[in-house]
Amino acid sequence: MHSPPTIPEFDVILRGYDRVQVADLLYRAMATLSAGTGVPSPVEIPEGTLPITAAELASAEFDVVLRGFDRTQVADWIDDLVRELARLEASAGGGAEAAEAPAAAEQPLTFPAFDVVLRGYDRAQVSDLLDRAFATLTARTGAPSPVGVPAGTPPITSAELASARFDVVLRGFHRTQVASVLNDLAQRIARSEARSGRE
Repeated sequence: MHSPPTIPEFDVILRGYDRVQVADLLYRAMATLSAGTGVPSPVEIPEGTLPITAAELASAEFDVVLRGFDRTQVADWIDDLVRELARLEASAGGGAEAAEAPAAAEQPLTFPAFDVVLRGYDRAQVSDLLDRAFATLTARTGAPSPVGVPAGTPPITSAELASARFDVVLRGFHRTQVASVLNDLAQRIARSEARSGRE
């Protein structure tokens, strides 16, 4: 059962994110979540509002203007929305149609090369999660891991991977690139879970 998404009340500060740009992006996220979950949006969505992916939302940038929305509050709420969209995308990737797809159709696992940016996801946290995802896929599908995974690395479910969150730090991994790779891995794990459920 999905809970209805809520619209936050951001503080308006001297120098914050452009309020119109933030509102437009939030409408897109609400429209996407509502369409994907069947839960009505808490606000009326303007006609013609386009959907948005988790990767697009994670990479969103806003102008900093006078009397804009509090940047920390906006960033925190967008992180929550990115996780919700990633879970939705992973769930869609693990449906009945995907369960019917042969395992041979999967592309080989490759180790991603993320750019290091001024403010990005904590590199150690991302690397630890990738180890868990690769260990899980190797155990479930037999696909060789592209890196040596430490012994005893615990497995991870598609839902856990889709909802993972990381600290944002100086000189961390590019957030959009990380979101895209984790979304792909979550979908792979979801497909293996769906196949296991049908065996």
